[in-house]
Amino acid sequence: MAILAAAGVLKFTDLSTFARDLDGWGSIPDALVAPATLIIPALEAGTAVLWFSGTWRAFALVCGIALVTVFSAMFAYELAAHGPPACACFGAVLRYEATRAEAWSVLVRNAGLLSALSSGAWLWFGSTSKATPSQSSSLATE
Repeated sequence: MAILAAAGVLKFTDLSTFARDLDGWGSIPDALVAPATLIIPALEAGTAVLWFSGTWRAFALVCGIALVTVFSAMFAYELAAHGPPACACFGAVLRYEATRAEAWSVLVRNAGLLSALSSGAWLWFGSTSKATPSQSSSLATE
């Protein structure tokens, strides 16, 4: 979640660069570049805020998984259809030409992040669904 928070905050600090990079993606229609420039960092930062505030943690976890999955799918499509896209995942902080040359590393990193988030979801939902209602009430009376 800290990675999503950092990505969202850093995009907000450099919206013009983020918009320019999104505009370079062939898979994003021109009409969606401006709204996506604001919506994507808001979703990233908002998901992290929900997680770190302790409210709706399960929802935040599912949102984090969805965000990374959608981004990875879009990135893979862009890579296959138009070549390595400008990532700008962390704004100007990670803008290096080497990142473009090693574009597949973004997908590998996201697979690792998705694995970690999915493991967290499995542990979260698995631990809450193991206790049956009768077990929960008997534990409360002890």
